[in-house]
Amino acid sequence: KTRVIVCISYQADQVFDYVRRNVPSNLTIDFLLDEVRSQTTGLYRQVKDKIKVPFIGTAGDIVVDGSIYKSGYERVLQEGVFASVAFSPLLEEADTHALGKMTDDGLVTELVLPAPQISDPDHLRDMTIWGISPMFHDYADRYPQLTAVPKLFNQAIKNQEYIVGILYPGKWVHVAYPEDLNKTMC
Repeated sequence: KTRVIVCISYQADQVFDYVRRNVPSNLTIDFLLDEVRSQTTGLYRQVKDKIKVPFIGTAGDIVVDGSIYKSGYERVLQEGVFASVAFSPLLEEADTHALGKMTDDGLVTELVLPAPQISDPDHLRDMTIWGISPMFHDYADRYPQLTAVPKLFNQAIKNQEYIVGILYPGKWVHVAYPEDLNKTMC
């Protein structure tokens, strides 16, 4: 079975009930109640003792083809890979997410958060779908002031850790604003 940890805070009772009623039989679900609405690295610190292997971290407000999760996980399994970052050329889908750059061979060279209003043609949108290696927790402990994952990844890039990018050319939806509920992936 695949194990999923769902971190919930806003309307936690409703999320818990919905997930519990709809969980596929091939998944084991653990819930973590985040009463203080931690930043992303704080959430991962809270699950540190539950996660002993590389994992995929993502937000619950992304609708995407599921193949990207497998790609991100497979990339982080490669020796020496600190993390994988899923990138999209569709910059408008998530104006609150970081922008990044990667080389032709997939090495991430930059993540910018907050994202600039104007970007150059080489920027891609961080989709908040990350393959994360066990090394991540060491960085989160070493740099507790870096509460956003892209900022922690930038520190790893400065320290010459190997972060790989995965280009996702398909449609996706980030449900950040009420009007996003009307979007489709077709």
